[in-house]
Amino acid sequence: MTPQDELDRLLARGRLSARRRERIFEQIERAVRPTGSFLRSRYVLVAGPLALAAAVALMFKPWLGRPGGYSSKGTRTSSIETDCSGGELSACPRGSKLVFRVDGITAPVFFQAYAEPKGADGERVWYFPISGVPAPRIEPGVEPRTLEKGIVVGPEHPSGAYRVHVVLSTSPLSRPDVLRAEGANIAAVETIDMQVVDP
Repeated sequence: MTPQDELDRLLARGRLSARRRERIFEQIERAVRPTGSFLRSRYVLVAGPLALAAAVALMFKPWLGRPGGYSSKGTRTSSIETDCSGGELSACPRGSKLVFRVDGITAPVFFQAYAEPKGADGERVWYFPISGVPAPRIEPGVEPRTLEKGIVVGPEHPSGAYRVHVVLSTSPLSRPDVLRAEGANIAAVETIDMQVVDP
């Protein structure tokens, strides 16, 4: 790998750089460009465009499975990463803090979140908005943005499995609107699995 390739890889932050995409397109075009002998083969004429379409689809497929234990739900225009200060999300001790980071936003968004027990028992735990604490506004930036306020996993979180729901929106939402998570002002919706354990 040349120094230029390494620089492109670092600037792309795990995604394909523009230079790399151009090279891939050039390689695909050379591979599928028909010649006189190829024109006589109906199989190659069909396979060439299909290979090009498959390559393009793979290049623009959203990246899933990034660190943070989250999965996508709905339109994915940004990514949410979550850490437990006292351990892993798969075993987050009560008393720890949840730290949220947002990446890939190009305009200001408001951050709403709540946790829901996976079992039949237990009550929903709201993080934002809550009484006296509106949804934080996050400004876009080159680097991932970390929420200034961490969420304490307090006594309102009995031990067990939770699903944390995060909704990013272009304007603040009421709780019923957060639960619906629909409409033109919804920028992204993410779900994060968490297991709360006794300290």
